[in-house]
Amino acid sequence: MICQITPNIKEQIVENIIKSGETPDFAIPKAEDINLEDWEMECDEKGNVIAQGEVHSNKGDWYSCTLQKVFVDNDYRGRGLGRNIVKRLVEKAKNKQNYGLPDCQILTADISRSNTPSRNLFESVGFKIRDSF
Repeated sequence: MICQITPNIKEQIVENIIKSGETPDFAIPKAEDINLEDWEMECDEKGNVIAQGEVHSNKGDWYSCTLQKVFVDNDYRGRGLGRNIVKRLVEKAKNKQNYGLPDCQILTADISRSNTPSRNLFESVGFKIRDSF
């Protein structure tokens, strides 16, 4: 289910980023720096964030955006939550505006080369691998 905004939701997002092990320490945001408008989340029945992702606007970079920090808790994988998050992030990117102009004309995703489940997820919703480094 889509999450209700609670006082500790940003802290839960940060905890999940750390738990994933996919984000370098220098790129882990502080809870107070998270803009919830850029995130999509799914919660369990207790209100815990079990799936999440962010659409990040690369300001000044030819109107490009990046889907990043997509995470699904191990206990909830295989239920379509990651797919739902990515689809909602794509829609969010399509509607993102900056100074009245489309902000996300180019959409990419940051995925670790070794993260086969994430690569498969993104390819299943239409992303193509263009570069690997």
